[in-house]
Amino acid sequence: MGENKDTEKVVKAVIYSDDKLLLIKRSDYTAKHAGEWDLPGGHIEVDEPKEEALRREVKEETGLEISDVRPLRTVEKTTFYRAQSKGDDVILSDEHTEYRWVSEEEIKKLEIGTKYREAIEDTFK
Repeated sequence: MGENKDTEKVVKAVIYSDDKLLLIKRSDYTAKHAGEWDLPGGHIEVDEPKEEALRREVKEETGLEISDVRPLRTVEKTTFYRAQSKGDDVILSDEHTEYRWVSEEEIKKLEIGTKYREAIEDTFK
């Protein structure tokens, strides 16, 4: 049987390259959270393993391959993972308009949703 659609639907990655992590900004035309800073990831397809969904979504949204994938936390219907990037040359999909590799200090100055901020903070512990 596949994933339970009522409990966990989305996977997101806190992706590192060296000592910085990747944030991507949602396009203004997206239905939810337009123009907000986001973490790469997306919806799990029916019967798709979570880590496979994460790798697929990260590749679709950023062009990056990831390794050393480790679960961080689940909040509401989103499971967050920490992952290492195999490079830092991001190729954005049309769902996002810009990206930044940011340090722990820079993260504190950006407006990011609470559940994203908590997952990011987990990676610095």
